[in-house]
Amino acid sequence: MKQGALKVAWSRVLLVIALLAATFALAVPTLARLSLLLGSDGLDSSGTLAWAGGALAALGLGLGVARGSALCVLLGAVSLVLAVLGFVDLVFSPHGVQTFRWLLLLLVCALAAATVASRDHHPARAVAFADAGGLTALALALTLVVDQVFGSSPLFGPGAGTGWELFLYACGFGLCAFSAVDRAPGPGWIGVAVLLATTVAAAGGKATLIGWPLVLGVGAGGLLAIGLRPSRPLPPAPSRGEAHVFQIRSEQ
Repeated sequence: MKQGALKVAWSRVLLVIALLAATFALAVPTLARLSLLLGSDGLDSSGTLAWAGGALAALGLGLGVARGSALCVLLGAVSLVLAVLGFVDLVFSPHGVQTFRWLLLLLVCALAAATVASRDHHPARAVAFADAGGLTALALALTLVVDQVFGSSPLFGPGAGTGWELFLYACGFGLCAFSAVDRAPGPGWIGVAVLLATTVAAAGGKATLIGWPLVLGVGAGGLLAIGLRPSRPLPPAPSRGEAHVFQIRSEQ
């Protein structure tokens, strides 16, 4: 009876998740069609991206909070990032990518704060916020990779900048550590992608072991220590009384 009830409960949970994901997926083409009817250029324009992303963010976060769906929280958080980028582009029209890099940095910090705030009471929601923050950090790293690979230098430029590299390496190692501690594979895979993209962006400059190679070695050692720790708490050490009992039995 218990196994049958458990299967029914899981089937209901999967059905609810599928319905929520389908609702969110149908909302995307609906908003794109609505934007075309209103005379915009679809989701390519910054104005449409701002209001459509805001609507999708409200829908995803609302469904996620109301129904406890981590997938909807993830989709809503990613939509919110896109909405903020579109709003800034629409209102301020910044020249160049540097403004958007700083904006992505602030969004990563906000999503990290949301992850920490919801980790104790809503672990699944915290993982969703961590995934969204990791994807935002990955987008930031890819903007630096594009500059390195397709810049004026024939191979690689002088590097992305120590500040950007330090921040992105911290994000990558933080995601991997979060994945190891909370047993959540998603942030770990995204963290590896962030580390790889940041390494490509930081590949310029002189060939030396002093600098990021040393930082990566120390970080890898720390993650290895976290991964090799016991999965369960070790049993307590025997007290002195128990030791005396063992000694008496051995003597007998």
